[in-house]
Amino acid sequence: AAGVSVGFGLVLGMLPAKRAALMDPVEALGYVLGVGGRGSRVEGRGIRLGGRRESRITDAAGPSLTNSCSLPSIDPYNPDTRSNLEPLAPRPSPPDPRPATLDPRPSTLDPRPSTLDPRPPTLDPRPSTPVSSRMTNVSVLAIAAHRDDVELTCGGTLVKAARQGHATGIIDLTRGETGTRGSAELRERESQRAADVLGVTERCNLGLPDAGIVNTPETRALLAREIRRLAPRVVIAPAPEGRHPDHRIASELIRDACFISGLAKVEPDIPKHRPFKVLYSLTYREFAPKPTFIVDISEEFEAKMEAIGCYASQFEGVTQAGEVYPNGEPLLEIIRHQAAHYGSLIRTRYGEPYYTRETMRVDDITKLEVSSF
Repeated sequence: AAGVSVGFGLVLGMLPAKRAALMDPVEALGYVLGVGGRGSRVEGRGIRLGGRRESRITDAAGPSLTNSCSLPSIDPYNPDTRSNLEPLAPRPSPPDPRPATLDPRPSTLDPRPSTLDPRPPTLDPRPSTPVSSRMTNVSVLAIAAHRDDVELTCGGTLVKAARQGHATGIIDLTRGETGTRGSAELRERESQRAADVLGVTERCNLGLPDAGIVNTPETRALLAREIRRLAPRVVIAPAPEGRHPDHRIASELIRDACFISGLAKVEPDIPKHRPFKVLYSLTYREFAPKPTFIVDISEEFEAKMEAIGCYASQFEGVTQAGEVYPNGEPLLEIIRHQAAHYGSLIRTRYGEPYYTRETMRVDDITKLEVSSF
């Protein structure tokens, strides 16, 4: 009777949670007092109600039951009172007594060595600012390694084409930052004045490294974009051979870029365009093959010289520049002598020589020019 007065909630605190949920009040009390065949000593965890409590029966025949807190009556089957119960932490699972079994099979590692790309990383050669996004069609496009190269080699031809009503353009591949004389900024201002003299429609700079031009998929694609934007019918390139490495490599790069420009899947965001003709300027190249033809620039020669004179930082007071070999005379006089020599080959005063890899076609041989005698 003394145990019953403590309350059924205290009794439940003496029992394991799972067993208490399955017993009615009488059976639970008998279990705690040892009536149900249990031993005289029973210890159990109490049900927590937001705080700590202990319940302990020291002896079934002892004087009393002790409890550290007073509890209200709680019926575990009544949802109104069961909601006050705070769930106990789950008991940890007992360890598995069986020894761990290791997989006797050896690990299957890929015996192949890792394949690292031996190629060095490729830097994007594109300048920090785009060359131009404006589509401008030209008929004749001269491309050269450095500012002033076009003026020296084919300036008279560009003047003649402009005077004939053709749109002309120039692409300088480098800024000339490693040149012995002047600076890249000064040469840019000089090149713009020279472009005005030549009468070109547009002049732009690709920004490749001076004295470091390379012919790679990246530089070909970069140049091909500009060729597509300008859509020329005729491209003038440097001679295939030259003293300066940039001149020789530029010649190869220009021809390859002209071909790549006609591949639709290369740089597909710009419509493809492949120039019809690539001409190689042979001016000052005495070791080059015999010219395929020479353009008469007798009427345009002085404009060519004026354009060259715009580059005072490069040519003023010098006797040699680029592919022009010295003979002791001022540079401008050597240029005049060279143009006169090429002019004499076609029986005119001044001329600029060109080479093509293709054989030229003639429809009416009675209209061939240049006398044999």
